[in-house]
Amino acid sequence: MKRYILYISFLAILTIFSGCGSDDGDDSSSNTSSDSQIDTTDDNSSSLTIVDDDIQTSDFTQTCQDGYILSGSSCVQDCSLLAVPEIYPTPYYVLDNKECRLVYPESDSQDVNETNISNNIVNNPVIEKSTKNFDYWGSWKDIESGEELYITTESDIEIESIGENLIKIGENYYLRSGARNVKFQGDIYDDGAGQTLNSLGRVTKGFESIGSIDIILKNILDKNIRAEIRSENDGTFKDESLPTGDYDLKVEDETRVVETVVELVREEEDLGSFQLVPKGTANFKSRLKKSDTIIYGDGTTYSGEVIIKNIGYDVGRGLSFSLSLEGAESFSHEPVLGSIAVDGEKVIPITFSFSPQYNNLKSYYLVVDVVDANNRTWRDRIEIPVHKGSFELQFESQQSITAVISKPNGENIDISGTSKSLQLPLLDPADSYYLIFTNYGNFENEGIYGISLNSDIASFDGFTETSKYEPNENREDATHLNIGDSIVNYLHYEDIDIFKIVTAEDSTKTVEELKNLPPVAKISDVKREQVFDRLITLSGVESSDPENEHLSYSWSSDIDGVLSSSKTFEANLSEGVHQITLTVTDKWNITDSATIEIDVSNSTPTPYLIYSWSGESPLFDFSGSSDDLGIVEYILTSDIDGELYRGTAEEFLADSLTEEKNHQITLQVKDKFGLEANSSIDIEITKRNRPPLSVLEFRGDMFSGAFTEDNEIKLSGEYSSDDREIVEYIFHSSIDGEVYRGTSNYYWLQLSAGDHNITLTVTDSDGVSASASAMLTIEETPNINPTANIGNLNSSYFTTSTISFDGSGSYDSDGNITSISWKSDIDGVLGTGSTTETTLSEGNHTITLTVTDDDGGVGTSTVGVEVTERTVSNKILKTGQIYSIYNGDDGYYQYGAERKYSRDDSTDIVTDLTTGYMWQDGSTIVSKNWQGAIDYCENLTFGGYSDWRLPTLKEMVTIVDYGRNSPAIDLIFENTESSSYWTVTEYNSGSSYSWALYFYDGYGYNGNQSIYGYVRCLR
Repeated sequence: MKRYILYISFLAILTIFSGCGSDDGDDSSSNTSSDSQIDTTDDNSSSLTIVDDDIQTSDFTQTCQDGYILSGSSCVQDCSLLAVPEIYPTPYYVLDNKECRLVYPESDSQDVNETNISNNIVNNPVIEKSTKNFDYWGSWKDIESGEELYITTESDIEIESIGENLIKIGENYYLRSGARNVKFQGDIYDDGAGQTLNSLGRVTKGFESIGSIDIILKNILDKNIRAEIRSENDGTFKDESLPTGDYDLKVEDETRVVETVVELVREEEDLGSFQLVPKGTANFKSRLKKSDTIIYGDGTTYSGEVIIKNIGYDVGRGLSFSLSLEGAESFSHEPVLGSIAVDGEKVIPITFSFSPQYNNLKSYYLVVDVVDANNRTWRDRIEIPVHKGSFELQFESQQSITAVISKPNGENIDISGTSKSLQLPLLDPADSYYLIFTNYGNFENEGIYGISLNSDIASFDGFTETSKYEPNENREDATHLNIGDSIVNYLHYEDIDIFKIVTAEDSTKTVEELKNLPPVAKISDVKREQVFDRLITLSGVESSDPENEHLSYSWSSDIDGVLSSSKTFEANLSEGVHQITLTVTDKWNITDSATIEIDVSNSTPTPYLIYSWSGESPLFDFSGSSDDLGIVEYILTSDIDGELYRGTAEEFLADSLTEEKNHQITLQVKDKFGLEANSSIDIEITKRNRPPLSVLEFRGDMFSGAFTEDNEIKLSGEYSSDDREIVEYIFHSSIDGEVYRGTSNYYWLQLSAGDHNITLTVTDSDGVSASASAMLTIEETPNINPTANIGNLNSSYFTTSTISFDGSGSYDSDGNITSISWKSDIDGVLGTGSTTETTLSEGNHTITLTVTDDDGGVGTSTVGVEVTERTVSNKILKTGQIYSIYNGDDGYYQYGAERKYSRDDSTDIVTDLTTGYMWQDGSTIVSKNWQGAIDYCENLTFGGYSDWRLPTLKEMVTIVDYGRNSPAIDLIFENTESSSYWTVTEYNSGSSYSWALYFYDGYGYNGNQSIYGYVRCLR
């Protein structure tokens, strides 16, 4: 068998699909038999002509109309007159099986034939034009301006090499944006009978049919850079030949093909897995879109999206997606199912995190499996680089200078200016960052600059070594900087300084140590003993370690120095204000500290004495007194009556002072160490006012029986009296609290149920008060039972019907409903709650709804429901045809059972009394595609029923009346379109066609499941 391979870019294939008509399933238009030949010519367009050996020439002459030419004995369309798409390489039409067919040449510089293809399968780029600047093909960026430059095989420029990834063109320096030569690899597997899955679900390679697959990568920006390789027998392929860039990738094995676009950026790229499938079928490729560019192994949860694209030629149907992330601490993804159109995508959100790791940089693989309805499997392994941690790079300069950080993957970070601070991830020891400073064209930009890595930048003061690190204008001689370094240097005019940043791995820590979390230091409440040597108890018992490991303790004072290494101890501190620090250390020498301030000093307390009148007696208040260590004793004396009070209370009512005298009252306060202070005030004691008489009465709005919560009760102090004037009445309940305060001597109110101690306090115009109390019992108001509302139910159901019970209309007028239950006198308990759903057995049921309120009151409601078995007649039904066209037809004999229907206008449901079917006949008629019709009926709640479904073709025919048309249905059905109605019956299992009934004349037909038809549901 001869093989013909046309190298067509992904864009070109899309153009073919968009410009051609739909596929009618006839393969005769594509001649791929062994009798065909490929004829190539070596003109500028690389014309490709396919000649069919079956076309015979003849001797007679025939004239063809304009636009057609003679081919054999037939006139066929002149393909050279047809317009072609405006893309490169330029396609053209050739005559193939008497039809014009577009051909897409690979390039304008190479003939495409089987011999050339065989000779060019090599592991190096195909170089067909200039090889000038071979080492510098790819993308570059000007250090000063940031301008992009892509050097191709045809670029005719003079390049001065400063290093493999740094060049000089004229006066400008350029950094490479990506790797010099990418080492890429991938694997291919077959979808044929050779594919098997082992117990881990991985594709087993090694079968014979996978060997010698052609893989072609073609640079999108430079058509002359291309790699053509063959896969190994196990399906793997690899190459080291291509510069950074975007590539059209094509994998082909006779009629099976994969085409997509890949990006080569890093020094090593894993292109993942590709499945070979026949042309015209689906194929899939996965990629990861992360929310964070840099991923760290520190337990942080990251999010992203796995985007699965259909790179094949047909819809991927009935797809399921399985994702796993090897080595992750946590991984989850949203469940997603469904088909993917050609060139369409499916997005699967994911979250993931990684535990601490040994290595600065470690790769983990996200495995994506796609399985279609035919159980074909596609697998991709997406690499996720994970860093152990990061370091801080700081840069400062006297003048604004141009500065760039070059990452190992070729990406460049602009840090130009006078100051910058940024976090960079730790790298694999084999990789490094390059920090490049340039100064061209401006004398004023000369100056001192400083760099630090996880440290402070050294001072610029006194710096004079302007050539300390010269020369260093290439990467090989670049000055090395390690984590913790800090240097100062000088950038000259027309100078370039390069530093290599090395982040070596710390291999001294174990995984257990990497996962260790720091301890937490906490100083408990300080306890002081009442002794004169200021002995203070300090405790760190509330300190903790997340791993519950043993902690060591260290206490210190900024005045007394080291205090103790115990968890709890007594400290005899010097006088002064101490900063006490507790430091706890875990077994990995990770520490945490806590600090408190303790004032160990004693000053004289400050007394503060005021008074107010409580009736005719003074109330002395000394709560405003203060002391740094606390007052332990208050002493109150009168110069006439002597000592009045001694204790710790902060107020005292002096109701025994000698009347009609001027007293000097003295307050003495003492602290815990015996220091004391005094303060005095003068007060005149006059003749006292006698307290009022408080009289309390109760009166109610009823004259017999007990008081209840609903009764209005009058609390009265009308018979209270005083030698002066009562200015305030306060009524207080031991249950309801203060219920009234004001000048009225009575108050009407309702009280809560219970035994109340009612207190009346009256106060006269001099502030003297008196109280009276009495007990008052209030009984609870009798409960009103709740009302049960059973809601709307139909009078009859089938045993297969799911019946919805709704008691949400029930209520309790004086409280809340706490329980609801449903019961049938035949089936027993049906459920609880305001709503429930169930089926009932055959019979006449009495349904009882019982509701209970929060006081134990019960309310019920009942309703009768008839439940019958659904029976479907097995009789042959009359067709409705009344005219006889042929002797012996339905119109002639009029055989079959009579059709009988009933209609419930309140629910718009028609019941077929012969078959037992119930039909939806509402005024709203919906239109859906076939799957939408099935979903609509399954989710429909109509006429009080929720068990509707889409009928079969046989069931739909039972309501056709062939004695009518437009529509062909009994007139009891009020809402029928004279058009097509979907049935659930498929034309062939697994096909895209299903049966519909055309109600204009009652005949069925099969239609594509994607078109829209009307829907009538059945139960």
